[in-house]
Order: sequence, then C-alpha cells, then structure tokens
Amino acid sequence: MNLQSSFLSVLNDIEPVLVQFGIEYFLVGAVARDLQLGMGAESPRRTLDVDMAVLIDEEAKYYALKDALIATSKFRAHPKEAIKL
Repeated sequence: MNLQSSFLSVLNDIEPVLVQFGIEYFLVGAVARDLQLGMGAESPRRTLDVDMAVLIDEEAKYYALKDALIATSKFRAHPKEAIKL
C-alpha cells in the first residue's frame, strides 16, 4: 500500500465520523509533509500511519468520538495511550 492509498483509506474511514460530530481535522507529520512536497509513492516513509490533529472542546465529546470510531470496527483503542487509536 503506498502513501496515497494508505491516506485515502484512513480518510475514508474517519472523515464521516468527524463530519457527524462537526469536527475539523488537520493532517500533520510525514503524510502532511509528503503531500505538500508532492512525494506520493516516492515517499521515503517506513510506516503507513496517518497523523491527524483535531480540536475537541469537551471531554465528553472526545470520548463519544473515540467510541464512535471504535464502533466502525476500523479502529481499536490503544492498550496504553488514551489519545491513540
């Protein structure tokens, strides 16, 4: 799986849930860099993770979003770090 297909796969899984909650998101990390530089499949990345930043103004909304993402069966809770899926 290359950068573009990895990114699109994650975006297709997460965006509908973010839209449902009215949450804007931002790409950060290597994906943002590679897209900005137009690297595409030529990316020197060793992993296919996609880093995103979201701003959530209420703790209850955070947990509701996390539960909704996990309910899609596309994500699972990280065993040690609460902010990761």
